Amino acid sequence: MEPADRIDAIAALIRSKITWPTNAHGVVLSSGPGVNFDGNDAAAQAVTGRSESGVFLRRLTHPYLVRETFIVPLSSEATEHTDWWAAAYGDEPAWLDIDLAAVGLPKTADLFL
Repeated sequence: MEPADRIDAIAALIRSKITWPTNAHGVVLSSGPGVNFDGNDAAAQAVTGRSESGVFLRRLTHPYLVRETFIVPLSSEATEHTDWWAAAYGDEPAWLDIDLAAVGLPKTADLFL
């Protein structure tokens, strides 16, 4: 399925099959790491799909591993925060290197040389 169709299908299930408490504003659903056979170019593997139902992200997290993330707002008020969540999860591959730099350590790739 195309990314927009995938987020629509997942969002429909999340909204219709689960009774959410009133304080739940949205759902971030992740596939966990999965093997990627389509290449190892992070830019080529970065996919973002948007629809009125939410945002779909696919990112190369490590060599030959990808994670797919669905961000589904549960109310119109929560929709305004969808872009923030997408930006945060979209940068996931850089999280470890950012944290290492903050404590004065080299990038992950440099640690294994």
